[in-house]
Amino acid sequence: MEIKMKRSEVGEKMAAFKRLDRVNETRFAYAIAKNKQILKRELEAIQEARKISDAYKEYDVERLELVRDHAERDEDGNPVMIDAVNIKVRNRMEFNAALEKLQEGHKEALEDERARVEKFEAFLGEEFTIEMFGIKPEHIPDDLSSEEMYGIMDLIDGDLEI
Repeated sequence: MEIKMKRSEVGEKMAAFKRLDRVNETRFAYAIAKNKQILKRELEAIQEARKISDAYKEYDVERLELVRDHAERDEDGNPVMIDAVNIKVRNRMEFNAALEKLQEGHKEALEDERARVEKFEAFLGEEFTIEMFGIKPEHIPDDLSSEEMYGIMDLIDGDLEI
């Protein structure tokens, strides 16, 4: 059965299938397992397309070293965190000057990365067709929640009687 979806929706569909792991009815569980295999391959291809260049990785390593070098430290010598991701720097002006110099030295890698991210985001927004394993209405368990049912609606091969 062919399904149309955006690449950005593949992870959501996989999550919907994982929520159905609790179901033990053989034919239904088989269909979900087959579809998880199909989506896993698609997710792996998306992850491969997401990879950053070696030149950008090199820049990022140097950027992190710069942050560590300019970090304000607590009494134990650990960087002072502003929040879960950001580190407080000792002298913002010195840090910004050093960061600007680093960015200038990696200008091409940064421009290439921006372009790659832009293309990747467009790629995620594209609709594509994928061959999935259909589920016959008679194989759908009666105890699915509406959320679980919503996650498989486009895979139902036939009409459900209500």
